[in-house]
Amino acid sequence: MHICSLVFFFFFFFLYIYIYNKDVMLQEKKKLLKEKYDNTIKLNNLMTEKKKKFEKKFLHECMNFDVLIEQKYENVIGFYYNSNKNIFLKKKIIQKHMQEANQIIQEIFELRKNITNIKDEIYKNKIKNKYLNFLLMDIEEGVHDVKYLKQNCEFLFCDINNVISSLEKKKKNRELIFCISEQKLKEQINTVTTKIVAIKHENKILQENAKSLEKEIEELKEKKNSAIQLKTKSLNLHIHDNKHDEIIENNIIEEEKIVPSENISHTTKQNKDEKKKSKNIFTTKDIYEKSLLLKKKYK
Repeated sequence: MHICSLVFFFFFFFLYIYIYNKDVMLQEKKKLLKEKYDNTIKLNNLMTEKKKKFEKKFLHECMNFDVLIEQKYENVIGFYYNSNKNIFLKKKIIQKHMQEANQIIQEIFELRKNITNIKDEIYKNKIKNKYLNFLLMDIEEGVHDVKYLKQNCEFLFCDINNVISSLEKKKKNRELIFCISEQKLKEQINTVTTKIVAIKHENKILQENAKSLEKEIEELKEKKNSAIQLKTKSLNLHIHDNKHDEIIENNIIEEEKIVPSENISHTTKQNKDEKKKSKNIFTTKDIYEKSLLLKKKYK
């Protein structure tokens, strides 16, 4: 911003100096041309006055030729007095006046040339003045354009300042949003870390539970093995009991023959109770079903 303003300032400053110098140069040229014109006019006036004086003098000498000869006879050098003197002096004076007239004519011709040259210069200077006025008009238009550009640049600078202020506001809002989002992320990270800690704690507890379940499963396997062993033993006992029951029944039949009917009923009840006790012993199916139920519970 400051750099652009400085550039515009220096540009306008140098342009103003250039225009001012041009104006000064034009004014100086104008003064010089005026002085030349005045000098030529003065010279023309002097030449006209000289011409008039010479004409008056020439007419006076022509009118009073004899008197002048008598007056100027003593002043003439290099001539002898003779009878033809008057005629000779007359010719000489006329030649002198002709030389002066020729000189005056040459001076007039030169003056006319100078006047024509001065007129040409004046015409050229007028053209130059018109051209310079046209240039001044162009420069003024350029100055107006520069002023218009300056105003546009000022408006643009105002717009740029507004845009910068809006961007700064957006930046501040974004920073606030970023801070809020950062806080939220920190909170989420803290919650996630707490959850991770809780999950780790739960994993430890689950590992401990898994270890305890493994121990229980091993115990169940041991119990299962012991149950299988018990089954084999119970089968052997059942076979032995059946044999024993047959023996007891045979004994009962023999005793029935001897013992009365009351004793028979008592013995039958005892036999039934013994059979119930033998039935209360677990079979292999019962043990397998119970192990499955325990596995389902601890899965």
